[in-house]
Amino acid sequence: MNLENLSISEKTFLVTGAGTGIGYSIAERLISSEARVVLHCNSHIESAKELASKAKTNCCVIQKDLSQSQAGQELVEEVLKLGYSIDGVVNNAAMMSELRSDDHPSVWEEKWLKTLQVNLIAVSSITRRAIEHFQSQGEGIIVNISSRAAHRGDTPEYMHYAASKAGVSNLTKSIARNFAAEGILAYSICPGFVDTEMAAEFSQNYPLSEIVSGIPLQRIAQPEEIAAMVVFLLSGQVPSATGTNIDINGASYVR
Repeated sequence: MNLENLSISEKTFLVTGAGTGIGYSIAERLISSEARVVLHCNSHIESAKELASKAKTNCCVIQKDLSQSQAGQELVEEVLKLGYSIDGVVNNAAMMSELRSDDHPSVWEEKWLKTLQVNLIAVSSITRRAIEHFQSQGEGIIVNISSRAAHRGDTPEYMHYAASKAGVSNLTKSIARNFAAEGILAYSICPGFVDTEMAAEFSQNYPLSEIVSGIPLQRIAQPEEIAAMVVFLLSGQVPSATGTNIDINGASYVR
């Protein structure tokens, strides 16, 4: 996808989970398009700082643990305190812990709660504050990174992850339906397997050959593919597509 002519230069975007994987690729693509990027991360802070240092625009890094209560709200507040007017938010940060059949009920519940906090509640908190900001300036774009699992479910070890991502996809629809008239657009990207550290951890239990055999394209996606779509959506060229869930999974799940 040719992104050279997209009108995103000098605009400001917040990207969560930008220290590695999909988030890193999104931030890198935005920076190469001369957008101003606030890179959020909890871990991989050094890689995020190194990327920000390469930017021609004034980019910065904010470290925040989204598993903590109200961290999402606080993150947006910190960005606004920098004096930036945010044009778009990419909710990418997520966790994918493994549920085990022999987990104690308290451990099982703890994994569910933490996953929902990071993957859904923090997203809703970031979104809530971002919408308030967008309302004050008359426009804004939200791109949520959901998952193929949101629509087809997942294995027993990761059903809490699937449930959290289903919430993200539905949240996106609600934002689109309720705030489009105010110039606020929302899109959801639903990747299948992507060549990231998270997928590598998953493949420790499921061989890569087995994963690829279920993908008609016969390969897993690269994070740059997700980044290209996100940057296109952030350009604001397809406002009538607001509320859309976009599948990027090599036709492994076609709705």
